[in-house]
Amino acid sequence: MILNQRGPPFDAPTHSSLASKLRKQHDMDARIEMMLDVADEGIGDRLKMFSDEQATGEKLNELCELYYKKFPRDFDTPWPSEQPLDLRLRQFLTDRQGDKPADVKAAAKLELGIELE
Repeated sequence: MILNQRGPPFDAPTHSSLASKLRKQHDMDARIEMMLDVADEGIGDRLKMFSDEQATGEKLNELCELYYKKFPRDFDTPWPSEQPLDLRLRQFLTDRQGDKPADVKAAAKLELGIELE
């Protein structure tokens, strides 16, 4: 492990005394344990955020699959398409990345006429 006292986690206001605490601790295993505890802080929140992002991504993926089934095209069709509905889909995908899955589902039906499960 390489640590930089000017970078994370030392630069976080909540860990302003971490470097000093580590220097005072002579037991290397205890130092490692301290660093692991710092790394574990907030892991639940990060996992929840990742779970939410993944669920939204799944809905957006489902939307793309259903969209291209509803509006198929040849493999050699020029890309990116400038068809108005394709432009709306691309804008939808960009705008809805941070939405909840239920909101993606409702908006897909309203804006693109596609029903998601």
